[in-house]
Amino acid sequence: MRKTFVIVTLIILTTVLFSALTATTDDGRRVVLNNNGTWEWLNNPQPAPTPYPSLRLLYDITGHWNISWTVGIFDENVDVQIYLQNGSYMMLWKGTFSEEKYPITILNEREIRFQGKSFHNGILSFDATIKDSANMQGVASSSGTFAKTGSFKGVRK
Repeated sequence: MRKTFVIVTLIILTTVLFSALTATTDDGRRVVLNNNGTWEWLNNPQPAPTPYPSLRLLYDITGHWNISWTVGIFDENVDVQIYLQNGSYMMLWKGTFSEEKYPITILNEREIRFQGKSFHNGILSFDATIKDSANMQGVASSSGTFAKTGSFKGVRK
């Protein structure tokens, strides 16, 4: 009985001595301090989301647009809605058979990049220059084995 008590005591003592410590920083965040000198966040705090895009466009592009393009021998057009979601521009692409969401990348105050789905050419990449609050134009490109490039324009409805 005494031997069992000593073994259990040693196991508990070893566990307590070699376990990590939890600490709280001055600003209330909790960290785990490991015995090997390393540490890690207990709840792994994430930076707060940016309320607005870090790059700003010269014009407000939110709203309904008609995007038309020619790539290869095919002319196509589609209606899209551009909106802000969690501080980032998104595009709701209203294609022939479905609606899909695509993010918009702001390159500078007048240029954006986005993707969309073509009935004839698959996924297209669009590099757009925003002319004013109602017009954009640029280059549309398909990828893959038979990659093609063409032009496009967007007009606010």
